[in-house]
Amino acid sequence: MKLSRLHTKLDRSIVESMIKLYLIFGLISFVVSSSEATMLKPKERGINHVSVSKSSKENVSETTETKEENDDSGNQDPDIKTIITPFEQLEDWPYLNDLLSRREKGVSKTLEAIESDLSVVPPTALFYAAESLAENNKMESAATYYYLAQLRARFDFMRWGSPADSQNRPEARLTGLSMLVGQKVSPWVLSDTDRTSKTFERVRRLDLETPYSYIPAYSLPENIIEEDKWPDLLKQAREEYFNQSQKITDALKSVK
Repeated sequence: MKLSRLHTKLDRSIVESMIKLYLIFGLISFVVSSSEATMLKPKERGINHVSVSKSSKENVSETTETKEENDDSGNQDPDIKTIITPFEQLEDWPYLNDLLSRREKGVSKTLEAIESDLSVVPPTALFYAAESLAENNKMESAATYYYLAQLRARFDFMRWGSPADSQNRPEARLTGLSMLVGQKVSPWVLSDTDRTSKTFERVRRLDLETPYSYIPAYSLPENIIEEDKWPDLLKQAREEYFNQSQKITDALKSVK
């Protein structure tokens, strides 16, 4: 009888370990490109509302997100407008080579620049920053930058498009980078369900509060989506990404 119980516990432990490994793989292999770059219809209410600035001083799109109107938590966020800077106003981020050099001084300067103004940092740089932070056991910051990079890269491929005849598609390169860095970040995030939930909530808040004022660290194709459609694409990218992350979080809790 005791041996049977031991086998049952071992079997359950093996199954739970396999499920966790599957979830870790799912979390690090989030494709950064959306499966369907289709437009979401504007919602009458909910977490996604969009307004487009008509100001002559600031020609920017703004995505406003609020919680559901029937949220009874009593902790509703104020409306947060996420600025999407027009393409013509974007500039290359000058610190990527310092980060890639892996020299301590260059990496330190780059991380300071990221903290100073996160809005101008392309997702590629956030992935590499996450890797550097993870290697130095600064896991909370590493996880925040890593998942923020995944989300923003997804939106970028929806709005910028990709060359149809490219032999070295940027989606493939960034997805590979995401998987590589994720091996250093996701196991830590998934080792605690409370940590998992807090990480994605932190990413959600940071994304809402941080303008999209960067240009990707790769050559852009000519088939860029019209800028007036960007806010709707951002809504779609967020909805897809956080739906996926919630499913993984729920699955993780079910094996606890």
